[in-house]
Amino acid sequence: MGFLGSLFGKKKADPPKAEEKPPQPLGPPAEGTRRVSVVRFENDYPPGLNWREVVLDGRKHRESYGFTNTNTGQVRVHERSGRAFETEDEALGAFDRRGRERGNWMRATQSVRDVPNSKWKGTPAPAVNAEHEAVLDAARGDAFEAAGRVYADWLVSQNDPRGELAALLQAGKSPDEFLAVNGEALFGDLDVTIGAEISQFEWQGGLLRGAALKRQSLDSEWNLEALSAAFLKLPVARFVTSLRFGLENYEGGNDWGATLGEVAASSRAGAIRSLAFDFYDRDESEISWTSVGALGGRWHQFASLERLKVRAGAGGSLGELNLPTLREFVRESGSLNANELDEIVTAKWPNLERLEVWTGHPGYGGDSNVGQWRAFFASGGFPSKLKHFGLVNCPYVIEAWPMLIDSPLLAQLDSLDLSRGVLGDDNVELLLQAAPKLSKLKSLDLNENVFSWASVQRLQAAFPNAQLHDQRDAEPNRYVAVGE
Repeated sequence: MGFLGSLFGKKKADPPKAEEKPPQPLGPPAEGTRRVSVVRFENDYPPGLNWREVVLDGRKHRESYGFTNTNTGQVRVHERSGRAFETEDEALGAFDRRGRERGNWMRATQSVRDVPNSKWKGTPAPAVNAEHEAVLDAARGDAFEAAGRVYADWLVSQNDPRGELAALLQAGKSPDEFLAVNGEALFGDLDVTIGAEISQFEWQGGLLRGAALKRQSLDSEWNLEALSAAFLKLPVARFVTSLRFGLENYEGGNDWGATLGEVAASSRAGAIRSLAFDFYDRDESEISWTSVGALGGRWHQFASLERLKVRAGAGGSLGELNLPTLREFVRESGSLNANELDEIVTAKWPNLERLEVWTGHPGYGGDSNVGQWRAFFASGGFPSKLKHFGLVNCPYVIEAWPMLIDSPLLAQLDSLDLSRGVLGDDNVELLLQAAPKLSKLKSLDLNENVFSWASVQRLQAAFPNAQLHDQRDAEPNRYVAVGE
């Protein structure tokens, strides 16, 4: 007896529970539509409810866990997994099995909705116009917007789904409904619904320019390496220049090296302008549990890279950083390795304008030290275009102070970030003595240090452009704000 004919595997003689509706006869889907079946389980959990959904959509089976705040309407997807099966029968079998697993859920309901069929069957072969694509590859800003409109018109004339989507976006409309109906035409077996493994789309001129890629759970069909490779081969990703990544491994030993390798080997590598390895939160992994992996040996493929951000604890290597087009580099850590800091302070990035390094706490494996900065602060050790410098979350910021304040670097900076560190009341005079140099800054970030309210007031009077929010309580042994 199939699931759709017998909800939750009950025998026909069993009466339905009071809070559940008995199965209703299901007619065929409306003409021109496909049927999506959903089983939803719920538990009350004020101020909202926890839920689990099992979804059958043709040969695709998806499962989600999440929380809905009934006061605000905010929905948070905690975990998401899914799979595209070879046949609809296989997908139905998975849906049937998982839909029976009620466990301790208080309520369970079945629903169906009929979704319009896409006018494209499967994932159609893309229309190719080398002349248009060359113009878009060379264009930026308003020029890209204008070229995108011309290209979209041509795609529409070729019955390419990218053209219809671009026209919607150019008209200021949401792409959600179009993607719900035509997702397979654009993304094949990759899932782009809410909470899915590809999200945070960035559009320009109606064309996809950026996305975030993330394994939603240990049970995800895709690993991050394979997901990245599959995504970058899609015609819809033809003009992508920005990528953000979640974790490769949720059980420790994270390594983004293979994922970076796939991006470097793709046809988009030379056009990528922004890479960020930071798409996870504390519910998924503490920063101290997250290693970088081996990223070296691949940076030369990124001839247009302008922004790079890496958020992780100890463990791994950035490799030789020879990035002539890079303008911004952020390395967030609660435990930076000495070898990584060596790679950063000796990097070749002549056009760098923003540098932010979080060094972290030695108790979590960070073994960088103040002496590694000596050559960097010396004349000629730093990029000549650097306008923002951050020595953040640093336990030895006080020891580094003489090198920093006497460095010619300070004269060229617009902003200085010393936040999340161990500066306290006994360092106020040190800062005030440096007022002639620090007062030239447009921004001085001293947030999340350990200053008392009286010291905050003195510093704010001396440095009107200083930020002094969220000071932490001083302890006999001072610690940086981020370790674990």
